[in-house]
Amino acid sequence: MKKVLVILLAVVMIAGLAACGNKDDGAASSPAPGASTAPTTSTAPAPAPAPANPTASGSGVLVPGEIIEADESDDVKYADSIDILTEMNISTVDPYSTGGTSSACRVTYQMVYDRLTYFNTNTNEVVPELATSWETDDVQTFIFHLRDDVVFHNGDKFTAEDVVYSHDVAMENPGSLAFDQWRAVTEMTIIDPYTIKIVIQAPDSSFAYNLALPGGAIINKRAREADPVTGAWVGTGAFYVSGFDSDNYTELTRNDNYWGELPKTRVLNLRFIPEVASRAVMLLNGGTDVCLSVGPTDMPVFVDNPDFIIYGYAANTTHSLTFSMINPITSDLNFRLAVAHALNRQEIALVSTGIWAKPTEDGSFWGDSTPYRNTDIPLLEYDIEKAKDYLAKSVYNGEVMTLITGPDTLALGGEMMVEQMRVIGINVEQLAMDVPSLVPITMYGDPNMQMLHFVGPFELDPSSARVMLYPEMSANRASYNNPEVNELLDKVLGIADVKEVEAIYKQIQLLVSYDIPQLSLYERIWTIVTNPRVGGININVDMNHDLRGIFMTVE
Repeated sequence: MKKVLVILLAVVMIAGLAACGNKDDGAASSPAPGASTAPTTSTAPAPAPAPANPTASGSGVLVPGEIIEADESDDVKYADSIDILTEMNISTVDPYSTGGTSSACRVTYQMVYDRLTYFNTNTNEVVPELATSWETDDVQTFIFHLRDDVVFHNGDKFTAEDVVYSHDVAMENPGSLAFDQWRAVTEMTIIDPYTIKIVIQAPDSSFAYNLALPGGAIINKRAREADPVTGAWVGTGAFYVSGFDSDNYTELTRNDNYWGELPKTRVLNLRFIPEVASRAVMLLNGGTDVCLSVGPTDMPVFVDNPDFIIYGYAANTTHSLTFSMINPITSDLNFRLAVAHALNRQEIALVSTGIWAKPTEDGSFWGDSTPYRNTDIPLLEYDIEKAKDYLAKSVYNGEVMTLITGPDTLALGGEMMVEQMRVIGINVEQLAMDVPSLVPITMYGDPNMQMLHFVGPFELDPSSARVMLYPEMSANRASYNNPEVNELLDKVLGIADVKEVEAIYKQIQLLVSYDIPQLSLYERIWTIVTNPRVGGININVDMNHDLRGIFMTVE
């Protein structure tokens, strides 16, 4: 147990360093090999550099930025296929679908599709991917120069028309990852097949970073219009979809016509195993090669075990309680204050994830690794008497309230919250659901949703708060609409001065803390565990892991 605590503290310290990352105003992103060196703008904040010389065994924990590189010796052989377990089902392979927002979906998108840009966790830069370079004078109008050697999985050439089509489809699908990434675009002009001008609604130095997120995936018009389901799978990525069953597995096969470096693995089989204990047993028995999420209670058998490699990271996804701001009961501030003071974060975190969690220590609803967190906002502390006083002032009159939760550890945390709310007299019924079922009934504007225990998908750029706080955005499950916050979220996009940007984001957090649409509970320490022959995994604190380089040596 002492060993686990040491590892936990180390991971949390690394996450703390990540939160201190600074923006690099005006820095040029690195061009792709052979690209021009035209000035480009990238100010994406990123984790602090990881320690050198990572330990590739169970006695140490690899963190973001640490990658086990492949041995290129002639006598090293690599496995043809790798088996990977996920805790969430890949409901759809379509970043333009409102049901495809889970972490397992995002990992898949990274392999099937490419984006114009890519966020390099090793150098903390936004770099070209399908673009070779880009330039902008005002961070509002961008000229992107595109690769001319890329083909889709169906053989079609990638051109600027595909960028326009991707944007147009995104605008038809509010609530999707793609909608969030492309929404800021107001004008797209094709200069030639491999050059495009993109204008956004206001200056935003994080635009190139936003395009690097999974929702920035470029899709194929001919395939999608011919078949909206399987056609949606056609991208330009290093792998293509060769088998799919949303309740069981997703099989990905190497795209041998890929424009970039070919993966060493031919087939990846991602399997959905919802039972936490089953995933651990399969790892221990050699029934799988990689588990993207090991349950906290199972981690002691892997820690300090040389037969396994552990990756640990404090995911920048705040586990929170969301209140509907349009439901007659939960829209009452006194009710929200009653719940806030009734919840014991330490108990919720402990029940949910054991010691593999970090309870929230201030009153800000913000990503732990997202820049400009306002740590001066006081925490609404656990206080039963205050909770009862606020409840007495509220409109609540004994109604049965519904708490929707995600699966696995989220459901465990939900059970604890139900009991804690009952202590002060709130009658709560929990409804635990898988993510594809949860998403459509917790969308913006749904008056039937009351409370939700889920995760806030903060990214490594502060503008990611917009998707949770701005009207009609995909993760604004509180149906939150504060005109003053909206104005500030719009205003900050056009400001270049870092100190002014920081002040605005801290003011936004302060205003949100008064309203309490979301109540931060804890940051989970997530773990990926593999057998010792697996490498090439590039983890990211926002859970957009890149597995394109994954490999497994043959014994």
